[in-house]
Amino acid sequence: LAVVRVPRGRIGLALMLGGAAGNVLSRLASGHVTDFLQVWPWPAVFNVADVALRVGAILVLAAWLRPEVLREGPGAVGRRNIPPL
Repeated sequence: LAVVRVPRGRIGLALMLGGAAGNVLSRLASGHVTDFLQVWPWPAVFNVADVALRVGAILVLAAWLRPEVLREGPGAVGRRNIPPL
């Protein structure tokens, strides 16, 4: 079993797209989105697609806000590199 390293931002974008697609498909199939999860004492009711959207947004935000990484190598002293999503 090989472990593949995937940037947080890409995982976040995939979760957001999957959650949005899930909500759209639910709306197309039944005319509304069915919320069926409730965590006590949280007052809101939600579904798995909503969880994917929120976790994805958090991962994208974390990837965007993480500290910049210093680029190594000659002539790169002082320059910063912001990794892509």
